[in-house]
Amino acid sequence: MQTILEGEMACFRLLLCSTFAGLGDRIDAATGLSLETSSVLCIPTAAYAEDNHDWLKEEIAPVRNRACSFIEFDIAGKSFEEVLRAVEGVDAVFVTGGNTYVLLEMMQKCRFGEIIREKLSVGGSYLGCSAGAILACPRIDYIGDMDDPGKANLSDFSGLGLVDFLIMPHSDDARYGPKRKERIRMLQSGSEIIVSLRDDQGLYVCGNSMEVLS
Repeated sequence: MQTILEGEMACFRLLLCSTFAGLGDRIDAATGLSLETSSVLCIPTAAYAEDNHDWLKEEIAPVRNRACSFIEFDIAGKSFEEVLRAVEGVDAVFVTGGNTYVLLEMMQKCRFGEIIREKLSVGGSYLGCSAGAILACPRIDYIGDMDDPGKANLSDFSGLGLVDFLIMPHSDDARYGPKRKERIRMLQSGSEIIVSLRDDQGLYVCGNSMEVLS
């Protein structure tokens, strides 16, 4: 496994997980992030696409409480220039969970992929949980109907491609039950690499170095 950004930068940082509420103090093990001295831009767009996102406050709390400054910024309806200005002004970008398909559609419209690659190339960090972690992969449609694709209008399911493997968050979450097991079984039978993360695990990436925090 490697990152698709190999060779573009000396050491970019990604922290991908199922939920930061489950990761808790293990965030601090990713010392390269130094959240206590970092400004963080939180993108809750995927959560806002859900009918109920009462869980969002708990999910973002571990990052909000550690960050030097924390700004929420919904990219839905925002232009490339607006998103670029917002991202340029922070050290890290945090993309929350929610509907992955809606998140990808909104990111395609504002060309978020270009913006985050530029941010990473100058030493920025990307934090993604659930939908935000899936978005870092080469494609998102491997999750099937675990999210509602009907909420978005997509013809291209390419993710950000920050890593060259697929991430399956919430691998121990009973709510998804047989659906998740079947998706994992199908993926494992193919040629792609799938990394499953429990709700108390995270994947920290720094350059070509990777570590599972658990």
